[in-house]
Amino acid sequence: MNDKIYEGKEKRVCYRLAHPYADIPKLMVWGDEYQVIDVSEEGVKFRCDEYSGVKLGQTISATITFQDGESFDLEGKIMRIQDNEIAIKLSKGIPYKRIVQEQRYLIRKYPRPPQA
Repeated sequence: MNDKIYEGKEKRVCYRLAHPYADIPKLMVWGDEYQVIDVSEEGVKFRCDEYSGVKLGQTISATITFQDGESFDLEGKIMRIQDNEIAIKLSKGIPYKRIVQEQRYLIRKYPRPPQA
């Protein structure tokens, strides 16, 4: 068995919020709309099936829109391109208050079933 265990220091500082399919935020970048995989106040990962010409370290501007219609303009650098996913480290991101608001909304809408 070849189990690999990551032994390095965790670099993520912020909690990443993943959304159920019905409530996925939309990301407008390069004139097209993409589905967000996860989001934090310092980063966004989104699905992108076609990314020719996109390079690591490239600076991009985008707009994220949540299900309630609230939008935020984002700026950042592409940090990872892998398996049709692009991760952006944001220099202009989503306010922490909005991340918490979104988390509360999702917990209310999708409560966990009782534990047996």
